[in-house]
Amino acid sequence: MGTLHRKWMSCAVFCAGLVCLFAACDPKSPGGGEDLASLLNSSSSSMNMSAEETSSENFSGKSWQEALSAYLSWDARRAHRNEIFAAVALNRPGMRMFVHPDMVTLVGPEVEWAEADLLALEGRRDDRWAMAYRFDGLRFGTSPGLGLSEANAATAADTHATVGRAEVIEEYDNLEQGVEQRFFIPEGRPGDLRLSGRLYGRNVVVSLNDNGEALITLNGVKRLALSAPLAMDGAGRLLPCRFEAEDGHLDILVEDVAAYPVYVDPVWTAVGEASGHMFGKALDSAGDVNGDGYDDVIVGAPDYNTFYKDVGKAYVFHGSASGLSSQADWTYEGQNSYERFGSSVAGVGDVDNDGFDDVAIGMPGYDKQILWFNYPDTGKVSVVRGLAAGACWPLRSKATRSSAAPSPAWAT
Repeated sequence: MGTLHRKWMSCAVFCAGLVCLFAACDPKSPGGGEDLASLLNSSSSSMNMSAEETSSENFSGKSWQEALSAYLSWDARRAHRNEIFAAVALNRPGMRMFVHPDMVTLVGPEVEWAEADLLALEGRRDDRWAMAYRFDGLRFGTSPGLGLSEANAATAADTHATVGRAEVIEEYDNLEQGVEQRFFIPEGRPGDLRLSGRLYGRNVVVSLNDNGEALITLNGVKRLALSAPLAMDGAGRLLPCRFEAEDGHLDILVEDVAAYPVYVDPVWTAVGEASGHMFGKALDSAGDVNGDGYDDVIVGAPDYNTFYKDVGKAYVFHGSASGLSSQADWTYEGQNSYERFGSSVAGVGDVDNDGFDDVAIGMPGYDKQILWFNYPDTGKVSVVRGLAAGACWPLRSKATRSSAAPSPAWAT
C-alpha cells in the first residue's frame, strides 16, 4: 500500500485529542495500569463500549480472558534476534537467556543484555547473577573429543533459537515450563556418547540430586535447575542418559547408542521462577478502530522484553460477530530499554475525524533527546490512528514497524 496522506486536523479536534491524551496518562483511568483480570471482569459500561452486545459481552468473557492470557504468555516467550550481534534473546519471568553462536549467557531478569557477558565471564560482585554455558564438543566411547566446526549465526523462530554446526545442532525452545535445550547429533559411532559443556560464572557449583536433576549455585545461592536429560536414538528408542559434573564442567552421557541421529534435551529453569508478571497490565476499549461496526480492545504489557529490557508492547484485538480475536490483529513494541511502552492505554475516540476510532498509548520511561542533551524519563504519549485496512497505524514517523503496515510514526 502506498504512503498515506492526511489533512491537518482542526484546532478544535486537536485540543480534544490533547484532553484525551492527558486522560490516558491518568493512573485512575481505564488502562492506567490496573490488573488485567479485574479489568476484564469489570462491567462493559466502565470500559466506555458502544458496539453491538455480542461484541461487548466478550470483553468480560472468561473464555476470552483465558485465551488472552495464553496468547500473551506465548508472545512474552517469543525469541528476539539482534542482527548486529548475531544473537537471540529468550525471556522468562525468572531469567533471560542470550544465545550466541559459541556461548549461551543466562542472567537474572533484571540484567540488561549489554552487561550480561561481562557479568557472567568476569563475575562482578553485586547482587545480580549471571552465568555462561559453552558447548565444548562430542566424544564417542573412549576416543578423543571431536572438535567442533565453526557455528552458524544464531537464528530465531517463534519461541526458539537455533545454532547449527556440521556435527550437532543446538536448539533452545522457550516453553511454558522452561527453556528446553535440544541437541541433535546427525551421525556418529555406536556405543557411548558424551556431550561436553563448560560453565562460567562467579563461584559456580553444580550438584546432582537423586532424580538426576542438576542444580547450579552461583556465589552460594541456587539460581538454575536442569531437568534430568532425556535421549532418543534414530530408531525411537529411549537411551540411558545422565548428567556428570566436575570442576566447572557439566556433561551429558548417553549410553548404548545403536542408531543415529540422536536427540538429547534437558530443560533449564530459574530456581523459584514465578509466572505471570509479563502478562498485560493495562486494558481499555479501543472503540471501533477498523470501522467494521464492532468494538475492539487495546492491551498494554509494559514489562515486555525483547533483546532489550522493559521496552513494553501494545496489542489491539478486533471485535467481530463472534466476539474478540484470540490473537492480536496489531502489535507494536517499544524501541529502547525501560521505555515501558503500554503502561497506560486508552480509546480516545475519533480525534482526527476520519471515521475511525483512535487510541493513545503511554510510555513513562521515554527519554527526550534535544541536541546532545538527554532528559531521562520525560515520558511520552502516542496517538495511534485507526484505519479500515484492519490495523491501527501511528500518525507521524519515528520508529520501525512490527506489523505489516506502512512505516509507523508517533505523535505526542
